[in-house]
Amino acid sequence: KVDNEVAHNEGNNDDDHRTKDTPDASPARVTFVRMRSHIRIMTALALASALTLSACGSSGDGGTAPTYADLIDKQFIDESAPPIIEMTFLADSFSVNAGCNTLAGGATIIGGVFTLDGPLASTKMACDEELMQRDDRLAQFLASSPTVTLDGTTLTFTSADTTYTFTQR
Repeated sequence: KVDNEVAHNEGNNDDDHRTKDTPDASPARVTFVRMRSHIRIMTALALASALTLSACGSSGDGGTAPTYADLIDKQFIDESAPPIIEMTFLADSFSVNAGCNTLAGGATIIGGVFTLDGPLASTKMACDEELMQRDDRLAQFLASSPTVTLDGTTLTFTSADTTYTFTQR
């Protein structure tokens, strides 16, 4: 007894689309077509897996997602808008100064996401209002779990609408 299961090649040639009750759709041909279809699926899955793995730890700009350990005992500066922002990483904490107060705390970096371990500590200097607002914006940004990439000596933090680019000192 023959059922009407479709055995087809994924090509565009109408001669390659046959059912089991078509005279030239032999069991060997049906098996071959199915195997070729499975091979294509396996190849596509392997390619997708390879692309996914190559993207892990990588950003679109050529940087890689660092671990926190990659940053220990390093200092970075962002000179894009005065005064400069200085960021220093130690084994158990980091600190950042945007021209007024120093913010400090613990953090982790997992899968390229910078996450604070808790609230940031801050000095309480009485500075110009603009500088204190800059401190607040930076603290909020760091608390937002931005992505982080390291490309050579360039450390970049990115959120939906803000990017800070630091250079290793």
